[in-house]
Amino acid sequence: NGSVVDYKDYQLGQARPFRSIKLFTTLQSLGVEGLSNGLRRHISLAKYLFEKLKAANVQLGKEVFDLGVEPIFGLVCFSLKDKTTDESLAILKGLVAANKLFAVNSMLDGKVVFRLSLAYGGLEVDDMDRLTETLVAAVTTA
Repeated sequence: NGSVVDYKDYQLGQARPFRSIKLFTTLQSLGVEGLSNGLRRHISLAKYLFEKLKAANVQLGKEVFDLGVEPIFGLVCFSLKDKTTDESLAILKGLVAANKLFAVNSMLDGKVVFRLSLAYGGLEVDDMDRLTETLVAAVTTA
């Protein structure tokens, strides 16, 4: 009836429209060029990590990392060849628990797929090198 003020109309929404505010504040702080540069850098780091994992397969003399798909934006997906579901999950959980990486997994055709999203603004090539070394060490010692 208009006699009561409904304050929910004066707050930030917690659903889809709220994303536009996140984008607005990101554009305000970084600018379009800064956002574009950040995306380009993450895409390039994802491709670099993908190539490092391919090179690790060659260096180890066998295909340890099953790199079925090229990276998309900053997302690198791979599975562990010759590892069971339980072994793959144990490796992933061990790395996450030790704060060596943060990744999530998916299941695809009965295989565990590691999903690494490179979204932190401070990532550098050295981080990708250390990540590759950490993954190789975890897979070869398990």
